[in-house]
Amino acid sequence: MEASYFLTDAFWRSEEVCFMGGKPEGISQEVLSSLPTSAVLFQSSGSSGIQKWIAHSRRTLLASAVAVNRHLEVSSDDVFGLFLPSHHVGGFGVLARAYEAKINCAICKEKWDPDAVLRFIEQQKVSITSLVPTQVYDLVERRLQAPPCLRAVIVGGGAMDEKLGQKARDLGWKVLQSYGMTEAGSQIATPSLASLNTPYATSPLPILSIWEVSADEEERLSIRGDALAKGILQKEGNSWHYQELKGEFQTLDRVRIEGGQLTFLGRIDRTIKVKGELVDLDNLETLVGRKLGRRVVFLNEKDDREGNVLSVYVEGACVQKDALQECLPKYLKLARIIVLPEIPITALGKVNRRALRSMVG
Repeated sequence: MEASYFLTDAFWRSEEVCFMGGKPEGISQEVLSSLPTSAVLFQSSGSSGIQKWIAHSRRTLLASAVAVNRHLEVSSDDVFGLFLPSHHVGGFGVLARAYEAKINCAICKEKWDPDAVLRFIEQQKVSITSLVPTQVYDLVERRLQAPPCLRAVIVGGGAMDEKLGQKARDLGWKVLQSYGMTEAGSQIATPSLASLNTPYATSPLPILSIWEVSADEEERLSIRGDALAKGILQKEGNSWHYQELKGEFQTLDRVRIEGGQLTFLGRIDRTIKVKGELVDLDNLETLVGRKLGRRVVFLNEKDDREGNVLSVYVEGACVQKDALQECLPKYLKLARIIVLPEIPITALGKVNRRALRSMVG
């Protein structure tokens, strides 16, 4: 489906259920009938081995667009630029904001290339866009100066290193770190435009007025608001099930909330972000271990460009990299493969990850 379709009344006034990126197989008509009218579904955590889709209505997506447009002080003089996939909520959000504000959105259809993107921004006079940290890294590495027409770059898909963010600012890229998730339809917390006059920071981030947020005794974040998704469609075994969210969603993120601002502290589970995609390391280990018929362990390592890269530790005989790569999503590339006679375990029978890191350096 062409990205430009999501800028039309035909899409936003339709009550047809829309699976972004294509409908998964094996969903019964009964389950499809249980989805909200006019549902728009985004795939989430595909690398975990558990197929899960977040179901929004067109109304919740527009509620997010209204809130973000107000926060960014969008006017009729602005032009949005799209450099992210439209089937992900980050890219789709750009289109939704352009539609809601009734302004132009310049859609870049070329493969990501920093120099080409710079020319595109200049030619189309793009003033607001969204990028992931990897893309900002590429712009900074080329030392490309931002064009004067660009007044805000929302950075999503994970926290960007503050040194990288400041280097981008020094080159004129007006980057603003955001915190959001698919269940929220986009951003939950983002700095104001006034913060561009201060040093770049990843936290704390001001919470958008549309959201009510709270944290329990474990610092686990819960969100409520008009832009919250309607429910979650998930495959369990061979069956699909839809669960309604009923106005509130408890995340697996640990946060601190003070004075209307949010600081991300980490995850309760072993989920990390790679190139803006959530990767559940526990489920990934189970999925790949079953396919290979042996114990495997994934550990993440920090990387300047990607944010996180993965190394895999395989117990027993050697395994071909191609065979292992076939078990993974296409975007997930391995930094290295280490074969060990035995994976170290604790007295309770769990993987001893600290010992594993010390063994291989």
